[in-house]
Amino acid sequence: TQIDIIETRSLFLTSCGKLLCYGGTEGVIRCWDLEKDELSRNFQGHTGTVLCITQDSSGEYLFSGSEDRTIHKWNMKTGELCK
Repeated sequence: TQIDIIETRSLFLTSCGKLLCYGGTEGVIRCWDLEKDELSRNFQGHTGTVLCITQDSSGEYLFSGSEDRTIHKWNMKTGELCK
């Protein structure tokens, strides 16, 4: 497994234990599938460094906070930003 962690500022292991989500200075969140050993999904929408990542109790949504002063809610299945 090779994950570019040079610019990474936040890490989160999903409740199922299968995805490692990480974000950094690019404002992008990447989710690495630990079972398949490949990138599963990118979440793009922040314009600043991603500082924190978490998930709701159902595992349906991912939340991220950024230096751009926004908190985003993402649909884990579709990868879409919820409005």
